[in-house]
Formats: sequence, C-alpha cells, structure tokens
Amino acid sequence: MNEHTFPYLTLFKSYIPDLGPPDGDGWASGSCPFCGEADTFRVNLKTGRWACLPTPGQEGRSRKEGNHA
Repeated sequence: MNEHTFPYLTLFKSYIPDLGPPDGDGWASGSCPFCGEADTFRVNLKTGRWACLPTPGQEGRSRKEGNHA
C-alpha cells in the first residue's frame, strides 16, 4: 500500500491504527474510531468514503441505545 495508489491511507491510518489492507476496490476495515468495535469501520482508500457497519448484535438498535456514536 502506498500514498499514491491510496490517497486516504495516511489520514485514516492515523485514526484507525489496525486498518487492514484494502480489497481490489480499495475498501479496508478496522476498529471504528467512534464506537471502538473491531472490524465495523470500512473506508475506501481511493475515494475517502467510509461507514461504520453495526455487528449483527447491534442490528435494529438505534445508535443512542447501542455502543455506536
């Protein structure tokens, strides 16, 4: 991985130290910087788009009730 291929790598790596390697489309996952759950945060290192995806135990619960920010 390098900054030229993945322009958002340096930015997100500073907030998500356990960010894994990206897949073929540029998506990488790691611990969410908001809720702290492992492997719930996904970021596209090519576009900068990101999402915190709840684990199955969190589905159907509002973010106020769950551990998500």
